[in-house]
Amino acid sequence: MRQTDAMKRTRHFKDGDKVFAKIKGYPAWPAVILGKSGKKFNVQFYGTGETGFIKPEDIFYYLKNKEQLTKGSKKKEFKDAVEQIEKAIAADGTDGDDSTPDENVPAAKRKRSNSEKSSDSVPVKKNNISAKNLESEEESNMSESTVDGPSEMKVEKDADREEKDDNEEKDDEGAKEPEANPAADEDLPFLPNARIVSELNLKNWIIYADSVKENPELYKARPVDKRQYFENQIVPILLPTGKYAGVKLHKTWPLNFANEYDCAMYDSDTASRILLLKDSIMSEEVTMESDPDVFADDFHMTANEIFRDTEMKLINNKYRRVERLRSESSLVELDAKIKNCLGLSKADPQKAMEFMNTMFKINMDEIMLKKHSHVVEMIRRLRKYIGNTEEWNLSPEELTRFNQDAQVIRTKADMIYKKFKSVVQLPPGCINFWDGFNEVVKKFREDCVHLNNREVFVLCAEPYSRQAIIDRLEQEEELQEADIHRPVEPDTDKENLSEVANLKSGLNAE
Repeated sequence: MRQTDAMKRTRHFKDGDKVFAKIKGYPAWPAVILGKSGKKFNVQFYGTGETGFIKPEDIFYYLKNKEQLTKGSKKKEFKDAVEQIEKAIAADGTDGDDSTPDENVPAAKRKRSNSEKSSDSVPVKKNNISAKNLESEEESNMSESTVDGPSEMKVEKDADREEKDDNEEKDDEGAKEPEANPAADEDLPFLPNARIVSELNLKNWIIYADSVKENPELYKARPVDKRQYFENQIVPILLPTGKYAGVKLHKTWPLNFANEYDCAMYDSDTASRILLLKDSIMSEEVTMESDPDVFADDFHMTANEIFRDTEMKLINNKYRRVERLRSESSLVELDAKIKNCLGLSKADPQKAMEFMNTMFKINMDEIMLKKHSHVVEMIRRLRKYIGNTEEWNLSPEELTRFNQDAQVIRTKADMIYKKFKSVVQLPPGCINFWDGFNEVVKKFREDCVHLNNREVFVLCAEPYSRQAIIDRLEQEEELQEADIHRPVEPDTDKENLSEVANLKSGLNAE
């Protein structure tokens, strides 16, 4: 029986709860709740450590549903995940479930519609999905967003979006339930099972390493950039028989690197080796019989399954990129709104407090603050805010009330400023945060001189970092694809076409 809307509203999960998380088209998988983002929960899957954003109605407490959702599964990865979640529950003494006995029961499985067959639990448009512009699952890349100013409050946009989501859920509740098909999900691989590295990943690693070689001293002095390696990472390669084989990515394990330069060179050498090996496999110079150690055991994924795996990773990456840039957009918008509320001619401290409360809750990072240092400066000044009371001709009662509000604003500004301090990593030896932050911003701008305005606009990592360089590769490809499908107006100005050509030329040169 399908869940009622009332039951959906009772789905409240806490950080650390042990659950089954269900992605449409895939079996439920043991996971732990990491937090909440909008209406979805961020979960981490046991057995692999991968993460995803899941609707509450697709999450079920582990112990209550263990018998039903672990029945019949023979996959080794699933059994490993079950073993890990059982140990975690034993250590905590609970899976976190404090609901009534009838709550949190999973809905019956049903046939998937055509739209569901290529969907994830995250809202990304289909025309943004392309397996060939996928970066590996360890990357958390960002895409473009609009942060040009305070056109409209982010919180207001979120409210409209949530209202729309509620309406869509109500419409969905009225839809006829398709016939259940319990076996529909069992033949498909679940995202965390495969440690797939695509051919595009390998090519991007080589391009990144070429960039590193241009400035070896810089990267030899840098610690290893954040990335994830797994012992069982594989590259799917099409055999002459028409089936896919999984080629092992790493020849030795574990991996250890002294600096980012060494790590980048390893990635490049590994990628080159795999691409050469691919040619040998396709020409049958290397086979499973002649060199079995090259191939992963028990790899039976089809072309469609490989595509769906990479597609879902792309969807999750794009979702994280959108969420991150939404936060950055909100930060800039709130900065402008707060300034407008606390002008010299008049002030609305109550409204400013609301905006400051929202700003404090934003999931911000150091790159956001370095790109928008004016936000830090504004909050720093508000720690001493007293208004312009000499010019406002306030009554004694109004003045008392305003002074009380101004004190609250100063307190809130100090809280936000402390959060800024916790986000920004100052150079060694810095004592004063503001002076150290200005040094950080100056260095950041110097590092960005080789980037054009668009590249700085969408920058979500240190300019010379691996993530930033691979981001630019992906964004360049997206621009090229968009340009291929963009209709050219008959009266398009030649000068504008020239600017586009120059932009593409500059990107290709990098």
